Amino acid sequence: MKRLLEFFTIKEEKQVINKLYDKFMNHFENESEENLILYSCLAGLLARVAHVDFDVKDDEKDHMKSALVHWLKIDQKKAEVLTQIALEEMQSLIGLDTRKFCTPLVETTDINTRFEVIEALFELAASDGGVSNDESNEISYISKALNLENKYFISARANVKEYLDSLN
Repeated sequence: MKRLLEFFTIKEEKQVINKLYDKFMNHFENESEENLILYSCLAGLLARVAHVDFDVKDDEKDHMKSALVHWLKIDQKKAEVLTQIALEEMQSLIGLDTRKFCTPLVETTDINTRFEVIEALFELAASDGGVSNDESNEISYISKALNLENKYFISARANVKEYLDSLN
């Protein structure tokens, strides 16, 4: 757990990484540090994919909320707050290396769970009617950062093949 917490204390990037975590901590004071880290990582990855094309549609926001309810086992109201904060903060986190959101997930989840995260990211990307090349490339990068072999990325992408812009 100590290495996981060190994720949020990297000196040169502390302010950028902790901004999302700090905002969640201010809204959810009674949550454990472990939960706040998980919220930050999953909401951060979802917001990153939703925002990669600089145009977050309502369908993507709705899907993001649903994914957070499913993944974090939280109520709709909490998911709405997490979604709103993560999407607002993503503009200031554009230059952040996505791996910072992945490291805690690699350290605390198994390969099947990380594969399901990739599937959820593709579902989010497809929720607005199409998966752009930029979204697919970002998910590919995240998949590698989650220490998943390429076959997992290909399998998750195949689930939304009818939405891939590169095939249309």
